[in-house]
Amino acid sequence: MKKILLVDNYKTRLEHFTTEYANTYDDILVATETLEKDSNGAYFQLKESALLLLHKNYFENGLIVTDKIVESAKVNEIICFLFSGEEGEVIPVEAMYKNLPIFLNNYKKTEKIIEEILRYGKLYFLEEPLKIREEIFKELFEQKSDDPLELNNNLLNKIKKLLPLLKYPDELISQALQNLNGKYSVEKFKEKIDYLIK
Repeated sequence: MKKILLVDNYKTRLEHFTTEYANTYDDILVATETLEKDSNGAYFQLKESALLLLHKNYFENGLIVTDKIVESAKVNEIICFLFSGEEGEVIPVEAMYKNLPIFLNNYKKTEKIIEEILRYGKLYFLEEPLKIREEIFKELFEQKSDDPLELNNNLLNKIKKLLPLLKYPDELISQALQNLNGKYSVEKFKEKIDYLIK
């Protein structure tokens, strides 16, 4: 598995992360203040990486050279995400460092590079469950809050789709579905869905 290359000139910020997570991600992360060059002046570390996380104002010898490195990453077909404390399209630096462990854990498990995890952290994983929640609540709109829950096939299919996304144990899903009809009022069922998502 190729590693994630994190490059940040701001030593204190970088050291805070590497100290807090010392030895935790050594197998998938290279964190450095500066990019090294080979004898031809090429950034050889890029070729060994799956992703470059680069501070927007990365500098060498007092000059900002971000554009040069981004272009080099493109030439080497390396994905590059920029982060910064400035507002704009780049990933906010505080969010990036806060969510980096979540991103790395997901990368280690799936080998997928998902920028939204660096931006939104755990909220990214709730996007699909929240969509299904809204679909379920729309289906229940015609039922009164204190009525016994009545599930049609459409609702059952949506619930079957939702539970695995919430890491509900497979062996309990069929049992849970069997126990839903008549066990809850519509309002209690909604509360149960919200509890599972949170």
